[in-house]
Amino acid sequence: MTEEKSGFSGSDTTSFEGRVWIARDLHQKVPQLDNGDFLLIEDNDLTQADAELLIESGARVVINAQLSVTGRVRSRGPQALLDAGIVLIDDCGPDVWALKDGDTVRIVGSEIQCKGKRIAQGTRYDSRSPLEDELPDADQTLSDQLQAFEASTAAFLENEGAAVLHGEGYPKLSTKIAGQQVLLVCDSPRSSQQLKDLRQWIRDTQPIVVAVEGGALRARRAHLKPAIIVGDMTEVPDRILRSGAEIVVPRAHDGDQGRDRLNRMGIDYHQVDLSAAAVDVAISVLSFMDPAAIVVAGDARELEDYLELSRSVVTPAFLIRLRAGDLLIPARAVSATYRSRIRGGSLFLLSCVLLISMGVALWSTPWGHDLFTGVWDWVSHLWSPTNSATSELANWAGAPLLKEDISW
Repeated sequence: MTEEKSGFSGSDTTSFEGRVWIARDLHQKVPQLDNGDFLLIEDNDLTQADAELLIESGARVVINAQLSVTGRVRSRGPQALLDAGIVLIDDCGPDVWALKDGDTVRIVGSEIQCKGKRIAQGTRYDSRSPLEDELPDADQTLSDQLQAFEASTAAFLENEGAAVLHGEGYPKLSTKIAGQQVLLVCDSPRSSQQLKDLRQWIRDTQPIVVAVEGGALRARRAHLKPAIIVGDMTEVPDRILRSGAEIVVPRAHDGDQGRDRLNRMGIDYHQVDLSAAAVDVAISVLSFMDPAAIVVAGDARELEDYLELSRSVVTPAFLIRLRAGDLLIPARAVSATYRSRIRGGSLFLLSCVLLISMGVALWSTPWGHDLFTGVWDWVSHLWSPTNSATSELANWAGAPLLKEDISW
């Protein structure tokens, strides 16, 4: 990529050149790019979690065919991209899909060109043109979300309340969860760092690992083997699907590619008829399996996170987590408070090392040297064949047994 000028503003003709790669669905796989490449997406209302995936990809420019901020929810993703130094070309429209993976693209101002021809044009944002003025007021967004939540809750409970509140229709998994610690790994850049922070806790507790979609690959990179994988299996590698993990697939739209892929591979899977995000499906299913705790890596739902979610996701997410209650523990809370237990074997080894160190230190002094020499001479004399007591004992042991020696 070449940069002819630095800085961006409304009608600035600053140009960028690089290869473009397509990630039409951010909830599947986001490719890892070379420094300077562009990423073409199609997603309304980019969330903070979306932005973290895009930042992790290494993209220098993000081209969105849709509106990154529609005003319906308070989307924090676009500003997170700008804060990371990524240029956002927004609302480019359907014409941008004339581009293919690997095409060399030139961006001049807010115009997208390929092979000298204008392909599409959008709205350009960078670190000098923040989006705060375009975001809806947080208080108003919260009020709107609460009203929408109240209106949708009744309908959701009528259709899916038996599953969320009582676990009806959930599959019977063979993995034994009751009384066990569970580590739930989500597909988020946060997961990778949090798994590193949890290494000592993982070694001490040996939790049951459950992965959500791409979280399965993140778990394997951390040398963890998922016992259960939940979600769309479109982008989960074959070797992980064939590793013996139980697979749970939530309700999907017609033509679900992940389900079709499992059928072609001949891999058995369980189905859950629940219209919720994959991570919430995993939490709901696990909560009815009586775990001791569910430690969640890579997913932290706070108030601002709920403000970013669509109405169809907010209701099941809130009710499922309310039902799970204190079973859910964020990974960052565990890593901040957990202190490793000292095992008996470790104590014994530490004691041996301490005694040896003290012995070496004592040996290095004249008094210690004399003490050790005296003890050694005494032990040698005790077990020496010339020692009278030892000799008599040896002679007695080797003498033939006579009748008069036996007393009844």
